[in-house]
Amino acid sequence: MSHSDNHDLDRQAKRHKGPLIGISAGLIFAAVLLFWWLGSEAADAPGPTDATDPAPQSQDIAPDQASPAPQDVTVED
Repeated sequence: MSHSDNHDLDRQAKRHKGPLIGISAGLIFAAVLLFWWLGSEAADAPGPTDATDPAPQSQDIAPDQASPAPQDVTVED
């Protein structure tokens, strides 16, 4: 088989216009679905305040609010 010298680009553009538009529309639709899916996954993801922490947080007490040590404790040997 030999390569033909028929390189009529205008004719080829007219013949392939529909399939190229269809492929482009399909790719755009797939991209929209991908971004929609990723957006819904990100919206449903737990944030830093939603995460459950098994270890309780210690509450820091300011030094002026701390209870004073008892003064009348004696240690016997």
